[in-house]
Amino acid sequence: MSLKKLLAIPLLISLAFFVYFSAAVSNSFSRLLSAIDFTPAFVSMLVAAVALQLIGHWIRAKKTALLLGKVKESSVRFQFRGSPDLDWAALRRNYVSEFAATAASEWRPAWDLA
Repeated sequence: MSLKKLLAIPLLISLAFFVYFSAAVSNSFSRLLSAIDFTPAFVSMLVAAVALQLIGHWIRAKKTALLLGKVKESSVRFQFRGSPDLDWAALRRNYVSEFAATAASEWRPAWDLA
């Protein structure tokens, strides 16, 4: 059995559950909505709660960006004992020259027929 066919099984099961329970869920949801009295105070409280959640997500995203943001290239220093300090440009030049593609870096298949 291929992976596609194997993954189709949970999809079919979830679709069957959705079809079976969708009428009951929609009836329950409509009963719930009819039981709620949508007063202006309730709607304003709901809007305030959503706004508070969005502000919290925005603050958390800003804090994460400050903690995990990119390091500025001007502030990067690499230090190894006995060698001069390298800034970002020098480190990049060293990597480019060291890992540049050469004829020796080409892959040549070796056949072991023994």
